[in-house]
Amino acid sequence: MQRKSCSSPFLTIVGAMAFVGAPFLVPHVAYADIKSTLQTKTSTFYGWYVGQLKRDQDPFRDRAMMHRIASRRLEKWLYSPAYREYDADYFLRAQDFDHDWGTLRTTSFRLTGGAALLGVVLGQPKPPEKGIGERKLQLKWVREGGSWKLDRVNTY
Repeated sequence: MQRKSCSSPFLTIVGAMAFVGAPFLVPHVAYADIKSTLQTKTSTFYGWYVGQLKRDQDPFRDRAMMHRIASRRLEKWLYSPAYREYDADYFLRAQDFDHDWGTLRTTSFRLTGGAALLGVVLGQPKPPEKGIGERKLQLKWVREGGSWKLDRVNTY
């Protein structure tokens, strides 16, 4: 007796595509989750950081916050004599700041190996007589101890 198959070639192809395509869905989901996590961390940190500056508070006095946000390498440097001689604010890459820099938007995101690069713009464009205007930064985040930590801040 011959068994009759109830699957069509179409269902076989769709099933194979789903099986082969499944591994590619996981990185996409992880990519989106990482991007969302880093956007949230960045927005929260810069909102807090610029808020501290607006209130004439020194954000570096909150070592617990710096420990949560900065990589071991960066944290070590931020509290070193070398940073005290640095003539600019490392997180803003500027000697002064605009009060609007507490708000930001993401311009780019890229995963590279064990790091993530997030492009952000602090503040909004404005005429020079109205303030400094926007500040473009590229943030490098690294994985440390199961958490994303800010490791470098550059202008672009």
